[in-house]
Amino acid sequence: MGNSQSACEPYQTLSGNELVEFTRLTPFSRFEIESFYDDFQKLDHSAQPRRNFRARAEDVARLPILKCNPFKDRIIQIFADQNSFLTFEDFLDMMSVFHPRCSKMVKLCHAFAIYDFDNDGYLGSEDLKRVVKRLTHRGDSSESIITQEDIVTTAERLMKELDLDNSGRISIEEFEYFTSKSPDFALLFSTRQKTC
Repeated sequence: MGNSQSACEPYQTLSGNELVEFTRLTPFSRFEIESFYDDFQKLDHSAQPRRNFRARAEDVARLPILKCNPFKDRIIQIFADQNSFLTFEDFLDMMSVFHPRCSKMVKLCHAFAIYDFDNDGYLGSEDLKRVVKRLTHRGDSSESIITQEDIVTTAERLMKELDLDNSGRISIEEFEYFTSKSPDFALLFSTRQKTC
């Protein structure tokens, strides 16, 4: 453990103090944090392991937890820095949102930000069309299993149902009201694996 390294242990390890701090600040056990750290360090392809390693967003997107998620780029964008890199702390923050003990409000705020493609603080009709298209895509392709007309119709129906004040856009409060009526909402932000 600690910072020692052996031939069997090619990657850096977390110190005892770091593990204690991470278990205090996140919903994860010591074992889960060590496992995440091992996975994260494997993304470092440099000759010497680096404690301050920052992973490229596209490498993080290939991890099993995100690989099949149609919003993986948006999820990572929220947690990555402006150059599309993530530290291990950023990665743990991201993983915390998927934990069952993460509050529904935190999940809701992150979901809203992920679905707000134009980053204007509201979900508009274009945002909803993009959400529907991603939720109905085929595997890794951007091809939807429903027609463009069906995407538009579905987005219009969502807008009609969620836009309680008829403003032509959905606020976070309206989104919160909708998700409170949807028991499956939490499943969208869980670590359950989806097959691609």
